[in-house]
Amino acid sequence: MNWFNFLLPLLTPLSSQQQFQSQLTHALTISQLEYHRIVYREFQNEVEFNLLAPSQSPTKIILSTLKNPYWQVSSLQQIQKIAKIKNQTVTTIDLSINHPYATLENN
Repeated sequence: MNWFNFLLPLLTPLSSQQQFQSQLTHALTISQLEYHRIVYREFQNEVEFNLLAPSQSPTKIILSTLKNPYWQVSSLQQIQKIAKIKNQTVTTIDLSINHPYATLENN
């Protein structure tokens, strides 16, 4: 048996998109955020999904595939925390651009 054939199954290189997908899934899992329907827009380097929150309508989230998913999920948690403290409902959070923004629902 050739040593190269022995190592071959262990080597599975990931593309940058696959690596981002696994990191994003891991970040969302450890943050305990409930999400629904992840859509990857490769041509725009974006990811879109809905964040589910109890007794609220889903929040549309847009992230960049060019930025660290752990930092983006951390920022997402901070935005949600501030909105909850101020008793606001966030409808959209876009962290994919250079100047991220959040859209609040009119109460």
